[in-house]
Amino acid sequence: IIVVGKYIERKNHLNILKTINDNNLRDINFNFYGEIIKNNGEYFKTCKDYIEKNKLKNVKLYSNIDYNSVLKEYAIHDVLVLMSENERC
Repeated sequence: IIVVGKYIERKNHLNILKTINDNNLRDINFNFYGEIIKNNGEYFKTCKDYIEKNKLKNVKLYSNIDYNSVLKEYAIHDVLVLMSENERC
């Protein structure tokens, strides 16, 4: 499963991580791809700390990966998860 979005709170990465943990989805691999933008490094760290604390070894966080590489990742994953609270037009 691939999760794509900037590491900002409204993208709900942490809620996805909590869902993985609460539902014991440890037999499914989750790969998160996103950009760490100014002043949001703390949210990325919060997500990373949550993964480590809960021993979510099936979850990988990738940051600041170039656009073409992310496109290739879309092609090799079966499911895309987006849980944004809202999107700008």
